[in-house]
Amino acid sequence: MAMGTSDATLLEDNNRMTNLLRGGKYSDFTVRCGDRVWKAHRAILCARSKYFETFCESSAEAHKLNQDAQEVPQITITFEEEDPDLIEQMLLYLYTSQYSTSTSQLDQDSLARHVRLYAVANKYDLPLFPKVVKHAFAQDLGAKGASAKELVKVTRLVYTTTPDADRGLRDLIQVHLWQSSMLSNKDVQKCVLEVDGLRVDVLKMLFASIHTLDSLKKSGRKSGGSCILFEA
Repeated sequence: MAMGTSDATLLEDNNRMTNLLRGGKYSDFTVRCGDRVWKAHRAILCARSKYFETFCESSAEAHKLNQDAQEVPQITITFEEEDPDLIEQMLLYLYTSQYSTSTSQLDQDSLARHVRLYAVANKYDLPLFPKVVKHAFAQDLGAKGASAKELVKVTRLVYTTTPDADRGLRDLIQVHLWQSSMLSNKDVQKCVLEVDGLRVDVLKMLFASIHTLDSLKKSGRKSGGSCILFEA
């Protein structure tokens, strides 16, 4: 299918913004993580993230205390505990509003990568990015046919990197476990019993299912539901 004019223009704009970040032209803000360095731009980062806006304002206030300085110096921020690849994905989103997941990236770790990036997006106050990552996670979760072992790994990661009140990825995991019949797998059952938040979520699903079955029974209708037995 031929690319439309608007699509071509958007692609060109995204390429320019990507090159601006990677080339460092007009940079006034340095981002460091591990052995990686990005020459970024305050105006872009501060407009897209309250975290970066607050950081830059604090740096500017500190600069004002230095009466000998004539101009605001290059500001540097260092992410000491983050994965450089995730920081780059975050920066690229701030510059392009795009989250690229090429086919080559859909390996066995792609689901875990979405989860970690989702946590980073929330941590650094990018309001729309978590929704974008959640959509990519949902697509991969449904398309990959994750094994029980991989699902256990990703489920534990979701429940250890997101707060109880954040239902974004947790609800997706919860529904997938139920609809894929993975709850009958012993490894998955062990995970459910060990992870507090997940245990509560599965119990809620079970109670909701019992309520639905009871309602169907009273109305005289049949259900195609199944019963999940947990082994001690």
